[in-house]
Amino acid sequence: MRNTMLLLVGLSIVVLITTSSVSDVNDLCDSPLVGGHSGAPGSPGCEYCHGGTPNTGTGNVTFDLGNGITQYVPGEIYDATVTVSQADLDKYGFVITARKSTNASVGDFILIDSINTRKFTEAGKKYFGHTPCGADALAEGSRTWNFQWTAPAIDEGVVTFYLSSLAANHDHDLTGDQVYALTKTLDIATGTVNSTKIEDVKVFSNPEQDEAIILLSNDWINANLTLISADGRNIHIISPSTPSNRISIRKNDWNLSEGIYLIKVQLAEQVVIKQIILL
Repeated sequence: MRNTMLLLVGLSIVVLITTSSVSDVNDLCDSPLVGGHSGAPGSPGCEYCHGGTPNTGTGNVTFDLGNGITQYVPGEIYDATVTVSQADLDKYGFVITARKSTNASVGDFILIDSINTRKFTEAGKKYFGHTPCGADALAEGSRTWNFQWTAPAIDEGVVTFYLSSLAANHDHDLTGDQVYALTKTLDIATGTVNSTKIEDVKVFSNPEQDEAIILLSNDWINANLTLISADGRNIHIISPSTPSNRISIRKNDWNLSEGIYLIKVQLAEQVVIKQIILL
């Protein structure tokens, strides 16, 4: 607040300004955006800025994916939750990434809460983490974030999640904060096979009709089919209601663009992935 008083002295104008002091308060949503500090190979964790040794504090971090799954099915979407806890603190953060054995990003994160979480790319790698407002705890002691993860559309082998998190005392200083980190490993689901080894499912292109034809040796009544875009998005789910071993996917009927797609066929515990091209 500023109070200004004008004093007229002769032909001169004297301006006296007094300024009241402003207290330093911990405003909400004042946490900085952080980069890919997930602790993945080649990337530092939160300790890079905040110091200390991960997992030596009195708190902890948990990461739940798909209610505790240990294997992934290609193309499936799983609910995910990250929670960081430490008593008497009210500022938290996290960064997570998913990598295959070559250290390349795999799968994709799905944003369901744009106020408190964000997805971003850094140096060609995919990450997910908190926003400035998402660092603020609703009550002292813990902070939880919810999102989803889409498994890769094909068998990518072992997938490892790298998660680094922070519990901070919000004193605008890097001392006194605690870092918590973990990794989670998923293997390809039992019974999931690479489509190049399966003879039951056959795909044919019919450019004259702008369609792809999918043939299965058994009736489709027992199968679940999902059409997946090249970037891993589920576009259509097909659940045949009558016995048939032939399905036609027409570009015009389904409002599809030209390009490469994947068709995922799930029969009992077996998953088959095939590539189709629509011209």
